[in-house]
Amino acid sequence: MNPTGPEILNGAFLTLVSPPTPETEGVFSAGKAAVIGLLCVLAAQEMERGVKVRAEENAAMRALFARAAQEAWHPALGERLKGLAAGQDEDLALSALDAANAQLRRTLIDLQDHIERDPAPVSRGRERTILDLLRAGAEARSLDLHPLAAS
Repeated sequence: MNPTGPEILNGAFLTLVSPPTPETEGVFSAGKAAVIGLLCVLAAQEMERGVKVRAEENAAMRALFARAAQEAWHPALGERLKGLAAGQDEDLALSALDAANAQLRRTLIDLQDHIERDPAPVSRGRERTILDLLRAGAEARSLDLHPLAAS
């Protein structure tokens, strides 16, 4: 899991206010500056794309749920899948998007658990669909540290 913007900035704050230990006092300032620099790079990335990534991931899960409900991937989850598929992200605050994402992921876990246990051959394709969605989400949330390579 990648840290959120507030978590990154709180980490920067804690780094700044943490006193050095006697063993690290000589190199502490340089190390502290490097950590703060890294946290700023990560915070900038989160601020630039955090809303977009979460909104797209939530939309992708809702689209998957609509398909899964229509094709009866897990009949016991049918109504929950339909309800979540009909939802949308009205509040674009990161905390609201993360809360919606957590709710969607809980259902995705339930759906994936059922699909993985289902011996029917069609379930292997459905499992692949879920794994592709998860992979795309992980790639979209990946952190890019290339600015550090230029230093």
